[in-house]
Amino acid sequence: MVEEVPFGKRLKQAREKVGVSQKHLGILAGIDESNASAVMNQYERNTHIPKFGTVRNIARALNVPAAFFYTDEDELAELLLLYGALNKKKQNEILENIKKVSQE
Repeated sequence: MVEEVPFGKRLKQAREKVGVSQKHLGILAGIDESNASAVMNQYERNTHIPKFGTVRNIARALNVPAAFFYTDEDELAELLLLYGALNKKKQNEILENIKKVSQE
């Protein structure tokens, strides 16, 4: 059995949530306009997996943490999306709360 790589699934999920086309996202991530749609399509189908620098650019364009693309756990993916949408102050508060809870 071939294990599914979560990258393409997560990329499509985040892109559709924001409501941008593959081409527009590719351009925002710094991919050449003439190849942007095809490249993003290959990423979503897991035909090619981008280098981490490209993943960072995609994450910034979608306003999600780069780690989101690599988790195969749906609950953790949701947590990463919610955490990434918070400002730094709120992120630090959440982190401190998790630390307290994990020590109980």
